[in-house]
Amino acid sequence: MKESIEVRREKQKERSILRIMQTCKHFTGIQHTQCKAGIVLRDQFGDGMGWTANIPCTIGWNDLEPKKCLKVTYPTREEAEAEEAERESRSKKSMQAIRDAHADAKAKGYGKGNGGSDSLKCPLCPDGTLRYSVASVNGHMHAGCTNGCVSWME
Repeated sequence: MKESIEVRREKQKERSILRIMQTCKHFTGIQHTQCKAGIVLRDQFGDGMGWTANIPCTIGWNDLEPKKCLKVTYPTREEAEAEEAERESRSKKSMQAIRDAHADAKAKGYGKGNGGSDSLKCPLCPDGTLRYSVASVNGHMHAGCTNGCVSWME
């Protein structure tokens, strides 16, 4: 029997919550020199090939035993659920802005073969303007709010 979309969404939400719970609150990604707690990652955990396997910032991401970090702090279930709820809320708001911009562009005749640019009141913030441009070559849109609350590129 095929799972309903609601069941699949709940499973994905649970996976996301667990991933948040397994990621240190201070972790900003391996592309940054140091974490929010001031730990210089490569100094603390090494800089050779595969050095990221040593970081305790993300438990369960590999099968290796990570090195210890005195400042590692993982979110509680409640904190992870709150973060996931905030992510979901931001995603829904972003999707609304995307739908609104596409509807506005379509109403003005912009799309593949007829590119253009325009703007509308941002649906996410009270005093922002959502500016967009539509490429004539493929109909893809680039857009962003003047207040920075949302932006995307297709």
